[in-house]
Amino acid sequence: MDSIGKGQSPSVSKLFRFNPYPSTPAERPIRSRPSIAYNDSNDGLWVYYGTGRYETAADKVNATQQWFLGLRDNIVPRSTPYSLSDLAQLEAYFVSTTVNGTSKLVRTIKGVNSSNTSWALKLYSGQTGWSGPAVIGSERVFTKPLVVGGVVFFTSFIPDSDLCTGSGDTYVFALDYKTGLPPTKPVFDLNGDGKFTDADKVEVNGQKVVPIGMYVGRGQGSAPVLFKDTLFITTSTPQYQLSGPVGSGNVTGLNALLVNIPQKKIRLESWKQE
Repeated sequence: MDSIGKGQSPSVSKLFRFNPYPSTPAERPIRSRPSIAYNDSNDGLWVYYGTGRYETAADKVNATQQWFLGLRDNIVPRSTPYSLSDLAQLEAYFVSTTVNGTSKLVRTIKGVNSSNTSWALKLYSGQTGWSGPAVIGSERVFTKPLVVGGVVFFTSFIPDSDLCTGSGDTYVFALDYKTGLPPTKPVFDLNGDGKFTDADKVEVNGQKVVPIGMYVGRGQGSAPVLFKDTLFITTSTPQYQLSGPVGSGNVTGLNALLVNIPQKKIRLESWKQE
């Protein structure tokens, strides 16, 4: 971030640097603009972005570990950039669940962040025990996140293990903007009943937890766009929609997801008195 005072020369304060630093820029590239949220205690900002790309043939098989970062930028700048060891370490993994008789893979999370410190979410790269798909290219984030009502949304992409397809799968995540952990209440209508209840949680080690991600569709996903209570994400590979807000029987790359954002507020900014 640039910081320029009156009568001062421009200076740049670096917020984060991987340590050890990647040997080549292609290891953990940043391919989207970050999103920024105000801290509700008025003592700084939160900055969000992910790493990874999908632009060349070599990217299909790039298995470098990628991350999604939530960095707190205080009013008083840090004397040194954050490194990975300074952040709360979180991991996104897969859980198989049955919804309305259909088996689905959803995303849940491991880790703690009780102090609301800056955090780093480790994305999937085929780790043992994560119950994810067979991959030869790691999960990555190359679109701009969306922050609203205390929730940060972003899409991720996992390339196909079959190199000939040139495609893959898109997932959407919803995390508490301060902790990187699940929001207190379900954000996704997992069972499609138009409500957000305990029925939209999944069981992990005998406990019901709020899922932090769900499958969107085939192909590269766009940045999420929110309109009222619906999150829109387009994917580069059209698919047959059996049901949902986009209409039954349509072949489309537009995906509409009903979401729950309890903290979303409408504030009166101005008024005119006659």
